[in-house]
Amino acid sequence: MKNILKISLLSALLITLSAHAADKASNQSIKQLSFNLDDRDYTVSFNCPKEFKDSVFKHDNMLSIILSNENNKLTISYTNIKLNKEELNYLKDKQHFKDSILKPFSDKENLLYGQYNLIKEQYAKDHYSIILTGFLKKPEDEYLPDSENHFYQRTDLMFNDFHRLSCQVSGRKSEAAVTKFIFNSNLSLCKSVIDSFKVNPK
Repeated sequence: MKNILKISLLSALLITLSAHAADKASNQSIKQLSFNLDDRDYTVSFNCPKEFKDSVFKHDNMLSIILSNENNKLTISYTNIKLNKEELNYLKDKQHFKDSILKPFSDKENLLYGQYNLIKEQYAKDHYSIILTGFLKKPEDEYLPDSENHFYQRTDLMFNDFHRLSCQVSGRKSEAAVTKFIFNSNLSLCKSVIDSFKVNPK
């Protein structure tokens, strides 16, 4: 079960590592997106640059929405996982919830390492949430080239489901300085995206 959760929690990151985009950062006009998810008793909404186009990926109990623009290296991703009872009970333990989010920053098995800065933690009865900024580095392996990923991210446990919204910039190790510059240039935009996230009952 823990291995299934680990794969799910890393899915949004790994999808973006293979994305191709230009190195241009720009100011964006904002629109609000709203998703009426199948088999869910809630809707999800958050802000996004108007020029971004969405791609939807579904696999078993997981839905990922990737928003990007070919003229901007910035990517926004939302991942939703419908949890079974065992997974839900595991993540309802506050330490398990936090550890599952922070594990990728020191994950020798998947060759991931990085640093993070916790922005906010919330542990209410029906809503757990952790917001952070950080970066992850991964060396080249037999499947993917080396990468460095900077992101502003929130992870929520709401309506008994897993939610992750991330605003990120990915690049090769040789592009590290440019990747970091583009991310910092879009930091206020990323904060706006993350802060706009809402889950409302239908």
